[in-house]
Amino acid sequence: MIKGIVFDLDGVLVDAVDWHYKALNLALNLFGYALDQNEHHEKFDGLPTAKKLELLSDSKGLPRNLHSFIVDQKQAYTLETIKKNCQPNLQITELLSSLKERGYTLAVASNSVKQTIHLVLEQMRISSYFDVILSRQDEIGR
Repeated sequence: MIKGIVFDLDGVLVDAVDWHYKALNLALNLFGYALDQNEHHEKFDGLPTAKKLELLSDSKGLPRNLHSFIVDQKQAYTLETIKKNCQPNLQITELLSSLKERGYTLAVASNSVKQTIHLVLEQMRISSYFDVILSRQDEIGR
């Protein structure tokens, strides 16, 4: 018997792939770097920002001493974009409500950082449906 359902955030609950791509490019543009959409989709999509920056350092010479600043800027741009663009989705809300009424435990597991996940769920007004929220920052049993 199924007792719980785990949802991914990006691409399932919200379509934020383009938001992350644009936020990364805004941060990279500060230093004259950029990724075109095809390159991002083929080589970088789904990777954590730190890994993307490592690949950019290896392939395009992005100075590694800029990584932490770019990560921080990308996160700031991502949060700003979420606040502007993320809205409730009636279909998602109805689905989650129905599943909760039927007694399922609901979880979100995402490669995003906690701050991003919580903001998206708050903006969509669905955070109350989830019993467990896991980010890439969480360490799960060994």
